[in-house]
Amino acid sequence: DSELKSALKNLEIAVMEAYQMAMNEAKIKGVHAVPKGLRHSFVIHHQGLGTPDHIIQRWMGWASRDMMEVYGRAVGEEERNLASKLWNK
Repeated sequence: DSELKSALKNLEIAVMEAYQMAMNEAKIKGVHAVPKGLRHSFVIHHQGLGTPDHIIQRWMGWASRDMMEVYGRAVGEEERNLASKLWNK
């Protein structure tokens, strides 16, 4: 039992180190450098490109549309950028 806990802890540390290395390599910092930030950025980016929501949902592996409501909520500058695309067509 303690060997398993130790192995899981070591795995968790290795995953976090690999994740941080990837974020540093990609020069992603701040609130976007966490899994939730990456999911949000991906969804908002594809909404801005006009990718249909059901396709984004499938790519993200979400069975429920509820997750699109969470991660697809544009605020602040993101919201302004999406809105400007409507007016600049």
